[in-house]
Amino acid sequence: MIQEIKERIELFNSKVGKYKEISFEAATPHEIVQLKDYFKIPLPANLETLYYHFGGLTPYNHELFALSIDNPKSLLESLAHHNQWYRCRSMGLVDYIRFCWINDRPELDEGNYLSSEQINYLNSNYKCFGLYRTDWGYEEAYYLYFDRNGNFGTVRYHQDDISALINDYLIPLTNKSLANETLEPMLRRIIDQLEAGILAENE
Repeated sequence: MIQEIKERIELFNSKVGKYKEISFEAATPHEIVQLKDYFKIPLPANLETLYYHFGGLTPYNHELFALSIDNPKSLLESLAHHNQWYRCRSMGLVDYIRFCWINDRPELDEGNYLSSEQINYLNSNYKCFGLYRTDWGYEEAYYLYFDRNGNFGTVRYHQDDISALINDYLIPLTNKSLANETLEPMLRRIIDQLEAGILAENE
């Protein structure tokens, strides 16, 4: 898996140019062990392997056609951050989406669209580890998550379409997991999509 992902990233970087490149730096075993405790459900073996070899995936430009998998070191710092606006409350799905919006998403507060029981269920059963963006920039992101069975999926959230987030993803996820992908094919699919978008923009 690792070699295939590395080769795909290298090919991506060669095609999209310096200002769209994806970079990475391996995490230490200690950082990974610490981070695993925060997930509170089993970390899929293929994601753990990715952490060991890549740490995270960091786009040069985070706003457009960008894939970002948080490095364990930066996540650990965010989980312990003293400032409530920059602190990642947990690796749970709802908490992570909030964190990516500087914890300022009142529509995800208890009692607005979701009950405390629903929020707790979503945070407990689905864990996020990154996101990707296409041509909407910071207005929209697809959040990468895994479930208790080690399956992977994405949740789309556009800031002007809360109903789609709630009705297409979050409410259904309180009934059953929608995760139906494995890690490597999902990453390849995302990189293919981002590459196509970048190259189309440059035409």
